[in-house]
Amino acid sequence: MITQISTHSFKYRGFKIIKLKVKKGTQRKHNYSVQLNEQEFGLSDSIDSATGYIDRLYEMRGIHQS
Repeated sequence: MITQISTHSFKYRGFKIIKLKVKKGTQRKHNYSVQLNEQEFGLSDSIDSATGYIDRLYEMRGIHQS
């Protein structure tokens, strides 16, 4: 379950998802940074792809959502 913790940040399965500002003149609406503690795991172009990426990280470690 995604929990909104501030205007531009969310928490999902222990990870923080930060909504980033996009430069004017680009086609994208927003980018999302996936972070755990001080480590960044990359950018996603939607909140759904960010949560999907986190789920895949858990699957790779053999941790399944209960």
